Amino acid sequence: MKTAIIGLDGATYRVIDEHRDELPTLSRLIDGGYHSVLNSTQPPTTSVAWPSFATGQNPAKYGMFDFMGRLPDELDFYINDARKKGFDFFWEYIDEPIGLASVPLIPYHSTDGFFIQGSLARINQDQITQPPALKDAIPDYYDYRINWRDDNEQILDGVMKRIAAREEFFTYLIDEYDVPLYFLMFNAIDHIQHHFWAYMDETHPAHTDSQYRTAIRDAYKRFDEALENILACFDEPVNVLIASDHGFKPCHTEVNINALLDEWDYLEYELQTSGAILAEAYDHLTKYISPEIITAVLPDSAQSAAKSRMPKKDRISDAIDWSGSKAYSFGVMPNVYLNLEGREKFGQVSQAAYDGLCDELTEMFLDLDDPQTGKQVFKHVYRRDELYHGPYIEQAPDLVLETNEGFYCSGNLGTTVFERKTGPMPNSGVHEQAGILIAEGPDIANVERRETDGIADVAPSILHLLGHSVPESIDGTVITEMEATGREPVSSNVQKAEKRHVQDRVLALKQLGMI
Repeated sequence: MKTAIIGLDGATYRVIDEHRDELPTLSRLIDGGYHSVLNSTQPPTTSVAWPSFATGQNPAKYGMFDFMGRLPDELDFYINDARKKGFDFFWEYIDEPIGLASVPLIPYHSTDGFFIQGSLARINQDQITQPPALKDAIPDYYDYRINWRDDNEQILDGVMKRIAAREEFFTYLIDEYDVPLYFLMFNAIDHIQHHFWAYMDETHPAHTDSQYRTAIRDAYKRFDEALENILACFDEPVNVLIASDHGFKPCHTEVNINALLDEWDYLEYELQTSGAILAEAYDHLTKYISPEIITAVLPDSAQSAAKSRMPKKDRISDAIDWSGSKAYSFGVMPNVYLNLEGREKFGQVSQAAYDGLCDELTEMFLDLDDPQTGKQVFKHVYRRDELYHGPYIEQAPDLVLETNEGFYCSGNLGTTVFERKTGPMPNSGVHEQAGILIAEGPDIANVERRETDGIADVAPSILHLLGHSVPESIDGTVITEMEATGREPVSSNVQKAEKRHVQDRVLALKQLGMI
């Protein structure tokens, strides 16, 4: 029995439930099979969630907590490289050919089936497929990414062409490669929701009665058509699972965590080394007067005005006065790190003060209300050991923030705490934990919607569906309610399919220039 996993990055029931009568393929699968809210990781972002989906593990076992990573003892920050992480993918325990197409963060794999690298894992444009000649079959627009500076028509045209290109390529792969497991990824839905949410959402402050109000719905409809055509390629019944790495919600206000920490006196900006802080006037003055003197003699109001002009994308390692800072945020998601002695290069917080400062910051975040609306900003503040366990836990953020509806966090530099969304782009829609899981097929139970499953539960469930035991290293549990097989899950100290494991490691070492 073949299994097809369709990744639909960012898909949400907020849209699907509203338009069920216009999404016949998804509706048929929902009505004839199993579906649930798939709870993502914390934070709910692609770089953290898809690896959890693919490994069945929590982030501290594979070492990714954001798109960005950090070397605290060197004050260095970098884009996470999936090739250098300790992934144990569920398909490595399947000793059969497999097909993987554009799953984010998945490094190069050797397989007797097919492989196309996804985002955040590419080495170079000449080494992205297995077999290598498959690269020549990739259509134009297959990897189109939205640039929110483009006009709306360009964006919509690119999104629809991307869905069509993936439909074309995936149907080709199914026809050409006879494998028991396919994992195929669509991600245009995520991109259009980030930038067009306010057009769709009549409650959004930036909503206008625009011709683009149906753009997100139309993208879901186009995916639904593509899904129907992909499933029609199978000449026998297939178990199909459709899953998203996270859901989506509206963003009315972006909250700058570093600005908050600065306002609360837990963070100090390094004015003299943070780039164009005083813009042209500051640059002119520094030709004649040292930055230290300028900082000493300028009144507080002038320094505050200067800090508010700090460029958002300046290097955090240069922009912060580490000797005067106790906490900071960086990266794409709302993570907070303490400037800890013995860990950060210029740590100021003692190990003895760690728990007390975490409690103090937690209370302040939870007490924060939006001064304009009076709404509580944060729903929950997690300590890292509440969320994670594993060999990489020391790389995890000390605090992870979950916002209430309408809010989103950033780790930008600057001193404006609340940034109101006055237009649809960028990011009038943002990630939330509640994603989707829809399954249907001969081995899938037909049951009422379950409230929640965890994203790490999918990997063991797929292994169980395919008749394999579940490795003890997996954190997730088999979703027994999803399956109609009646088999009891079996957990064991199972080893990876050794041949593929060795091949992959040899290839990875070659690509890193180590052999």
